[in-house]
Amino acid sequence: MSKKLQKVVFSEDFTACPTCKRQAKRHSHRTKTLLGLRGVVYEVTSSVHFCPAHRFFTNIGSEYRGKTYAEEVRREAVRVFHETDRQKDVVPNVKKATGLEIPLTTIYEWIG
Repeated sequence: MSKKLQKVVFSEDFTACPTCKRQAKRHSHRTKTLLGLRGVVYEVTSSVHFCPAHRFFTNIGSEYRGKTYAEEVRREAVRVFHETDRQKDVVPNVKKATGLEIPLTTIYEWIG
């Protein structure tokens, strides 16, 4: 299966400060790779902006920090988990549905 790359960019040179709505300049940015369904790989770029008015840093796209799988993969894996009768069939069924072999402990973390 070939991988398809999709870029998601949250990094802009300037953005509005969430507190005062003045122009905040990009301070730095970071790129994170997320695994998606059916061989899609998301390359997510997030950034840190600095507001000079009140010396405040804000993160754009930071909700992707620390994640390995895209949200669509998480939803599909949890759906398959709830539909599967036997615990030993969860990982093969999730792999069949998502194309990714996700550890059962990771799925348990997503369920909470």
